[in-house]
Amino acid sequence: MLGVDPAETWMVGDNLEWEVAAPQRLGIHAIWVDGTGEGLPAGSMVRPDRIIRTVTDLLHETPAVTAA
Repeated sequence: MLGVDPAETWMVGDNLEWEVAAPQRLGIHAIWVDGTGEGLPAGSMVRPDRIIRTVTDLLHETPAVTAA
């Protein structure tokens, strides 16, 4: 066990269902990697906490986690 609460955790990935929606249902923050730069698909109900183009974008900014 890492001893970290879900609210202190971030999932990063390019799959909206498995790497954004599913973690958010568990209380984990989710960052979606929009590698094509096309944005969210039309009609998508999934809303990432943050959208980046590449994983290296995380080096330029640190997500602020706020307690709920």
